[in-house]
Amino acid sequence: MLKQLKALKDLAKSPGMVKDALDMQRKLTAEEVTVDHGDIEITMRGDFYVKQVKISGEIRNDLKDAFNYALKQVQQSVAKKMMGI
Repeated sequence: MLKQLKALKDLAKSPGMVKDALDMQRKLTAEEVTVDHGDIEITMRGDFYVKQVKISGEIRNDLKDAFNYALKQVQQSVAKKMMGI
């Protein structure tokens, strides 16, 4: 716990670094790629958020939501491991 608090304190001392990280996050979110693979079309942002899934022209929000839920679970798992929890 003390390690995480020290990391937050260090971030507070370097607002330029925080601003740079936020700028990079905005740029990643703005980047989009659409790929076609057979009758499947997926649009994904640079931050790996799935924006849209189409299969045979039909928008599949259930699949989009499932991919994004899986992404969130992986991010949380990795964050816990990186923080030593």
